[in-house]
Amino acid sequence: MAKNENNIFTLIIKLVIFVLIIGVLLLIFIIPNAPKVGVERHYLFELEKVNENPNYYDLALFGNSYVYTAYDPSILRSKLGLKTIHINSSSQILETSLILAKDLLEKNKFKYVLFDVSENSVLRPGNKKEKSWYFQTIALQEVPFSLNKLKEVNNFFPKEEYTEYYITSLSEKAGKLFRLNKRKEYLFNHQKTKYYHFKGALFSENGYFAYDYRVKSLDEKVFNKEYNNQPKKKIDTDTLWNSDLKKTMIDFIKDAQTKNTKVILVNSLKLRQENFNREFIDSLTNVYDNVKFLNLNAKRTDYNLNKNTFFDSSHLTYLGSHQVTHTLVDSLSKWFKIPLKKENSFDFKYLNLVDYSYNLNNDQDKYIKLEFDSIPSYLKDHKLVVYLYPKDSTLLSENSKKKKFKSDNFYISLDKSSGINLKDSYIFIERIKTNISEKSLDKIKVFFYKPNDTLEIPSLNVQY
Repeated sequence: MAKNENNIFTLIIKLVIFVLIIGVLLLIFIIPNAPKVGVERHYLFELEKVNENPNYYDLALFGNSYVYTAYDPSILRSKLGLKTIHINSSSQILETSLILAKDLLEKNKFKYVLFDVSENSVLRPGNKKEKSWYFQTIALQEVPFSLNKLKEVNNFFPKEEYTEYYITSLSEKAGKLFRLNKRKEYLFNHQKTKYYHFKGALFSENGYFAYDYRVKSLDEKVFNKEYNNQPKKKIDTDTLWNSDLKKTMIDFIKDAQTKNTKVILVNSLKLRQENFNREFIDSLTNVYDNVKFLNLNAKRTDYNLNKNTFFDSSHLTYLGSHQVTHTLVDSLSKWFKIPLKKENSFDFKYLNLVDYSYNLNNDQDKYIKLEFDSIPSYLKDHKLVVYLYPKDSTLLSENSKKKKFKSDNFYISLDKSSGINLKDSYIFIERIKTNISEKSLDKIKVFFYKPNDTLEIPSLNVQY
């Protein structure tokens, strides 16, 4: 009898050890390589950048495509000196944004955080809208599991309809259990997320996409009809802001207050007029001194809107983005007493370079953006020339070395298709291929050129 008991005990021990070994193999070797339910590459890229550079960014922008097609970090940097990053994904609702922002605020000392509070961002998707819940899932799975996250996700996620999405939203690893059998999709060679360039973008920076209106814009009849359309009926406050969302918003604001972080709520610019309900938002701004609200639809006549400003009824091209980003700049400067950087206008004899910015970071788009007060007609046959001089000549392109240039040279046509004609200025944006980075740059020279030129337009070092 004793011998049988010993045999049973030994068998149980072996079974326990076997289960533990299987568990270790699953946790260490199998589950980490199982496929995710889905990914959004630009969102992963943003998260990796902010996690690799803790406390580097001043302003974090949360939300959906309303945000990542609207606010240009290069303008916020050049006008206010704010290092800005977009941390947003498609169809991201406010409840998802708040969970993500709470997690990141514990690891980063953002001075400012911005949330989109447009109706489509605030309202929960219907339970039958699987695509919307899929997008919440791929956003939430990147936030580590915590009891607070469990509570918040439980408040709004349709658990019974989308059980796999729900589990994945709580924990990426737990969600991967549903996909252990998808062996062909396993990723055994994990690599850093590569930069993603949005198709049709003029340039990208830190998750922002400057959409090119010459690639896609609205039909004029569609624009006129929608622009002059009467606003929809105002949604009542309790429908727009349910009790769970109100509490989550207030809790986040209080948490941000303890960290001296300012919270900016923005109703993004839309094509159609709005009868926007700001009752709850006003109650927040009246009680909490770290909350500000910007309704970009309040004074639509302040903008120069036309068919090229939007690429659909809700999303801006760079023509619209340039305008609303400057409105945001002015608001931030006024609210938080941030001095606008002194304008350095460069006199090119016949015109002025009123603003410029560039990005030479190796992990994403390299570009230069030049804004002139005008482009006189007699310059139409000229080229706008940009010279990038490196500190180390070995970084020059093979073509530059072959021609014995001291710089990498870029030539921009001055025809109408090359520039962006704004109300009071003209912008040229050129994506560039070069080995020169921000750290290795010595100077940037800009000038206008054509053979046998008699205008004698000066060349200027705009950065050195």
